[in-house]
Amino acid sequence: MGELAAWYREDPRAGRYTEIRSALEAAAGRADALGLPSAPLLTKLKEGASKRAAPDRLARAFELELERLISASRVILDSGLSGYAESRSDAVYGWIVLYLAGGVTEETLTALAAAIDPPDPGRLFALWDFILDAVSIYSLDSLDDESLLLLGTAAASSGLPEKGLASLSSLFLKGRVAGIDAGEMIAITVRTLGSGGGIIGIDREIERRRPPR
Repeated sequence: MGELAAWYREDPRAGRYTEIRSALEAAAGRADALGLPSAPLLTKLKEGASKRAAPDRLARAFELELERLISASRVILDSGLSGYAESRSDAVYGWIVLYLAGGVTEETLTALAAAIDPPDPGRLFALWDFILDAVSIYSLDSLDDESLLLLGTAAASSGLPEKGLASLSSLFLKGRVAGIDAGEMIAITVRTLGSGGGIIGIDREIERRRPPR
């Protein structure tokens, strides 16, 4: 990765990380050999250096980012996104790495891609965005892979367009504020979408459970 050599040559912060250079170069070489984009790795490196992270901690973060990129490459292949990613590689890898870092597993992402029929990258990324938002709103401890798959499959099968899927995130936040726990919120969403309802129906169910003022 020529960008890594350039960073060590040009960035004054690089002197702090001389001791891990060989480890970073080995990881970068592995990324190059696998045809992975270098931008996410370089971004992780610069972020860590700007925070003056300890060298060993930065090396671990760099390795973890590489592992996520490898996982992302499998998600792209298994989800039929290879053609879509060709012209926007850095962005697509970056988005999928974000989902993985947020706690959505490779298996869940791939399984949800199969639920988008016919295949539609726009709807798929909107669905993945919603699932990541659900995890962020309710915390990963409250949502296991099975729950996320149930929720995502219901959303994918509902026929909601991209904007509709984005609206689900707002409804989950509204449900959390209303004191509805993760399990009940998933049940409301799955039941409503499964019976042919949509955003308005889910919103109505949330309002019914909102405590009186």
